[in-house]
Amino acid sequence: MIGALLSGPVGRITRPGRGILVAATVWGASLACFGLTTYLWLALALLVVAGVADVLSVIMQTALVQLATPDNYRGRVGAAEFVVGAGVPHLGNFRAGAVASLVSPAASAFIGGSAVVAGTVLVALALPEFRRCTTPATTAPTPAEQPLPAGSS
Repeated sequence: MIGALLSGPVGRITRPGRGILVAATVWGASLACFGLTTYLWLALALLVVAGVADVLSVIMQTALVQLATPDNYRGRVGAAEFVVGAGVPHLGNFRAGAVASLVSPAASAFIGGSAVVAGTVLVALALPEFRRCTTPATTAPTPAEQPLPAGSS
């Protein structure tokens, strides 16, 4: 809910690649810290932070795909994005359960979150163009930018 409430301001981010990297880092760090804490209140707060970061990341990813994909490919790319969004979390859950069965649930959360942070750093270093990609801010036009009605001067 918090992430959805923040979707308006997130829509105005002009560097969505950087925003996605930050959100993914926050998500991973929150999960890693969740694996380390023994306080229930802190564990719940970290899960809220992770959830908000995840929602904001998905919003920015979807917006970037929609803005960067040519019209004639948007349906296919959107379908592929949906399959990845629906399937990859299940693979992550499988990984978490498999690792937890070998070590502990807390260690699994820490290892998984740390891997996300490391992976995000690697992506940021390997793909500087992703960090720098820009999109026009999506804001409503000001009255001065509104087109004049037909027949007006």
